[in-house]
This record gives sequence, structure tokens and C-alpha cells, in this order.
Amino acid sequence: MSKSKPKILVLSGGVGGERDVSLESGRMVAHVLDREIFQVFEAELTKELEFIYKPGIKRFKFLDGLKKMQAMDIDCVFPALHGEFGEDGQLQTILEILKIPFVGSGPVASRKAMDKGIAQALFLRAGFRVPETRIIQSNEDLRAAEKFLKKKQLFVIKPLNGGSSVGVLITNNQKKIRQRIGQDLKNNQVVVLQEYLSGRELTCGVIEKSEKEIIPLVPTEICPKNSAFFDYKAKYAVGGSDEITPPNLPESWIRELQEAALRAHKLFGCRGMSRADFILHKNSLYILEINTLPGMTKASLLPQGAAALGIDFSALMTILVTRALQG
Repeated sequence: MSKSKPKILVLSGGVGGERDVSLESGRMVAHVLDREIFQVFEAELTKELEFIYKPGIKRFKFLDGLKKMQAMDIDCVFPALHGEFGEDGQLQTILEILKIPFVGSGPVASRKAMDKGIAQALFLRAGFRVPETRIIQSNEDLRAAEKFLKKKQLFVIKPLNGGSSVGVLITNNQKKIRQRIGQDLKNNQVVVLQEYLSGRELTCGVIEKSEKEIIPLVPTEICPKNSAFFDYKAKYAVGGSDEITPPNLPESWIRELQEAALRAHKLFGCRGMSRADFILHKNSLYILEINTLPGMTKASLLPQGAAALGIDFSALMTILVTRALQG
């Protein structure tokens, strides 16, 4: 670590469908990081996996961008990235090889959380309730899922490694379901086919002040205003949803949400932070997924849960970076 203020590089952008969210997260993180404590630098990862170190416009090929990072003597990278090459462990693997600390979970936890098939299996084995799910990666898998598919219910179809509700379809129209799966398979994309559970959408974050001090935040209930579910627009458009922190639930449910989020965080071996998403369906709590790099925009849920504990955005960033510097 530098002898003066630690040098923090906020990295945003990326190659996936959540690029715009990432750029907004990066701007917010860089804006609120405490300049009294840290030296703050920003870089954008382009769709072509090139680096642009701000405020300049010069592009660095990927390896040259990493060399520049090392030459700058960066103490910690804050990856405000989502989806492919941000949340899936690839970037984390490279940073570990370079021995550059970074905010958030390591490669293994990141890969497990990003892969919805692996995540569902881990949740089930650990005793969590999860929606019935099929992973479709071939026409043979689709044929094996015929009995499940013919149930008269709503289904959720989504990418195996997606986030921010990008590419999610909810329908009971068999023609639409089969067209979507067929198109994804043609594009060599693995499909998650899942039963749709109606109920109250809830989320709960977890942050770490140290390896031994892991804190569940105040849960939030999400009530989309103009969408059937918490889709991309409901998540990121101003006024797209009502977010109630804490939810109007008995204290026993609040504790159960916090305990479940904490248990999921530890199950996946997350570090620094995570956010678990749930549905309260027929008086039972189902876990949907765990996010290792939650959004950090003005509308994001992890900062809301922290604020309800009296931890403002700037203080939250200090906690996360400090935890990353601890190793």
C-alpha cells in the first residue's frame, strides 16, 4: 500500500448488457469516495476490453491498460462492473495474479454466484427454498423439460449469467417460450427456465467491516409501479418502483431475511459485500439469487439498506475499500 493516501481506481463500463448501469455506478462511487482518505482515479473498460483512463480519451489495449495500472501503483481497484467480465470472476482472477487488491468477492465466489445453475444447486443443498428450475443448454435438455414446461403457469426465462434483469421474459405463452429458448440455443446461450412465483419482492444486503465483522443490512421491499416485476426499467428509472426500507413486515420476518442473506453470503464465500434477492410466496421465503457486485447508482438497493443503518454512501464506500485493503 502507498505510504500516503491509498490510490483507488474505480473501474466501470464493461462488455455486457449492464454497461450503462456500470458507468453510472462508477460515476457515483468516484464521486462519493472520501478524498480526505483516498486518492481517487477513474477508468472505463470499453466493449472491446480496452482501458480509457479518465479524464483522457486515449485507449489502451487490455494488457497495456493493466501495465498502466501497475505503473500508477494502484492500491485497490473498485470494480463497479456488472455481468460478463465484471461479476463473473474473470477480472478478479487477473487482479489476483497481479496482486492488486480489489473490492468485492474473489474469483470462485464470483463465478458461483453468477452462474444461476450452480447457485441454485448450492442453495438447494444448503436448505434454502428456491423456485423449481431447469437449465436448458441443448435441445435434449429442452425435451427433458417438456413435462415441466407444459404446466399451466407463468415461467421466467433468463440468461444463465445475466444480471440487472437484462433479457428476462415472464410469460405463460408456450409459443413465446419455445421461440425464445430456440433462439437462445441457436446463439449458444444457456437458458434458465424457472417457475414464476408471485409474492412480495425483497432484498437484503450484507457488508463486511472486517473478516470477522459481517453485518446484514436493513432489507428492502420492491414494489414496481409500471412493470409486472422488478425489471430493468423498474430498477433504474427514476420512480420506476417504490422501495420500502424496512419492509412493512413483522420483526421476525425482517430477522429471517437478514439471517438468510448472511447465510447465503457465507455459503458462497463472498467478501466485502453481497445482496441476496428473495420472494415471499404463500408465507414462505424463497431465495432467487445472490449478487457479488451490487449496483451503486442513486437508485441502488445496497446503499439504501446501509443508509437505514445510519451508514451514508461515502461511509459505505470507505468500509468496502478498507475491507479490500485488509486482504
